[in-house]
Amino acid sequence: MMVRCVSLEEKLLIKIIDTGVGVKKEQLDKLFDPFAQATPAVARQHGGTGLGLSISKRLAEILGGTITVTSIYGEGSQFEVSIATGTLNASAQLRNRSDFAYQREIPAVATVPNLKGKILYAEDNEINCRLVQQLVSKTGASLTLVNNGAKALELVTRNNVHFDLILMDIQMPVMDGRDATIAIREAGINTPIIAITANVMAQDVAEYREAGCTEFLPKPIDKQSFYKLLNNYLATDIQVLNQDKPSVLQVPSREQDSKPQPLTGTVLVAEDNIVTCRLISLYLTKLGVQIILANNGKEAVIKALENSVDLILMDQHMPELEGPEAIEQLRKQGFDRPILAFTASDDIKDRTVMIDAGCNGVVDKPINFSQLYQALSNYLSLSTDGKLKTETPLKDPELVPIVRQFVQDIPQILLSMDNAFKEHDWSTLRGLSHQVIGTAGSLGFHDMTISAKRVERALKKDQIKGLKNLFETFKKDAEEAEIRFKQA
Repeated sequence: MMVRCVSLEEKLLIKIIDTGVGVKKEQLDKLFDPFAQATPAVARQHGGTGLGLSISKRLAEILGGTITVTSIYGEGSQFEVSIATGTLNASAQLRNRSDFAYQREIPAVATVPNLKGKILYAEDNEINCRLVQQLVSKTGASLTLVNNGAKALELVTRNNVHFDLILMDIQMPVMDGRDATIAIREAGINTPIIAITANVMAQDVAEYREAGCTEFLPKPIDKQSFYKLLNNYLATDIQVLNQDKPSVLQVPSREQDSKPQPLTGTVLVAEDNIVTCRLISLYLTKLGVQIILANNGKEAVIKALENSVDLILMDQHMPELEGPEAIEQLRKQGFDRPILAFTASDDIKDRTVMIDAGCNGVVDKPINFSQLYQALSNYLSLSTDGKLKTETPLKDPELVPIVRQFVQDIPQILLSMDNAFKEHDWSTLRGLSHQVIGTAGSLGFHDMTISAKRVERALKKDQIKGLKNLFETFKKDAEEAEIRFKQA
C-alpha cells in the first residue's frame, strides 16, 4: 500500500494505492454501502462489518470532501480522499472540558426490565460473557454459559433441560454458532435463538436466518437494545429489583397481586463451607422444601443414591471428591434428576466444567434469593401452603445468628489471609477469597464481596504487582462490615 498527499487550493487530496486483489467493476457501486462488502467470501476471510468505507466517506463529506475509487480486478485499487481546508472561523471552539461535556449528547438511560426465565449464552470470549452475565443478573432471569456451539447443542438436547432463550455467538471453536443453530433446529427444538455477532452484513444476516436464528443482535452489545430484546422473549416479572445492590431475599412473584408460593420437593445440598451451608439451609427452609446436607462430594453421591432427591445443589470445590467428579459418578449410575452448579466463580471455564460434567444450570454465590427461587421453581412443584416472607438479611431475625457468626469470624479470616499474603501463598489466599465471596455477599456485605472478587481475579491472572492495594481495600471493607453489623 502506498499513500500520497497533495495540497490543492483549500483542499487536501490523499491518494491511497492498494496492491491487493482489487474489486470487480460490478462490485464498485456497493463498496460504500453500510453493512456490505464485495462478496460473502471477503467477510468470512477478513471479518468486519462492512462499515469502514461507509464511515470514511461520511467523514470526508462532513469535512467538505468525498472519497472516490478506481480498481482493476487482480491488480489493485486506488482511493482518492479529498478534504476541504481553509480557515476555522466558523468552527465551534472547545475551551475546556466543561465545554466538551456540555456539547456531548447525553446517552439514553437503559431501563432494566424485570424478567423471569432461563437463558443459554454460547460465547468463547470471557469479556463478553461477563458483560452479558452482569446485564442479565439485573433482570432477575437466570443465565447459563457455555464456550462453544457443541456444548450448547449438547445442553439444549439433554433431558430435563429447557431454556426460554438462546443467545448464540457465531464465531466459536469446536462448532460455530451457525452450525450449532442448524443442529438445534434439526433436533426439533424451537426455542428462540438470537445470533450475537459483529458480522451483520446483509449476506451474513441471510445466512443466520437460513440456519434457523430468530433474529440477530450486533456486537458491541448495546444495553438498551439488549434489554429490549430480552423483554421481547422472556416473561415479565413484577418484582422490582434493586439494580445496584439487590436484596438477598427479594423473591420474584408469579402472580401480579400475590406473594410467591412455596415449593415442594427434596433438595440435596453439597457444600463444605459451614456458614454457606447454614445460610442455604435457612433459605431452602423458607422456600418450603426438604433438605439433605452433604459436606463433600463423596457423601453427596452416597446420599443422592440412597434417598429420594428431586434436585441437587452441587458446590464445585469440596474435599474427598470435587463437584464435577461427583456429578459424573451420579450420571453414570443413572441419577437423572436436575443438578445445579452452586458456585461463586464467574469464570466461564469453571462453569463450563460443571456443565460438561452433567449440570442442568447454575445457582450463583453469593446467594440471591430471587435467582434461587427462579432456578428451583423451574424444576420443583408449587405448594399451596402459605406465602413466602421477604426480608433483608440484617432484618431477618432467623439470619442474625448466621450473620453474627460470620462477623465474629472476620478477624480470623483476615489473619489467615494476611499470613498467606506475607508468605506469598497465593493458592491459599485465592481459596480464602473465594470462600468470602460465597458468604459475604449472601449476608448483605456487598462491598466486601466486590473487593474479595477483585483479589481473587488478580490471583487468577497472576497479577501480583497491584495485589497489595486490592488486598488492603478488602481488609478495609471487611473491617467496615464488622462496624455495619454492630450498628444494625
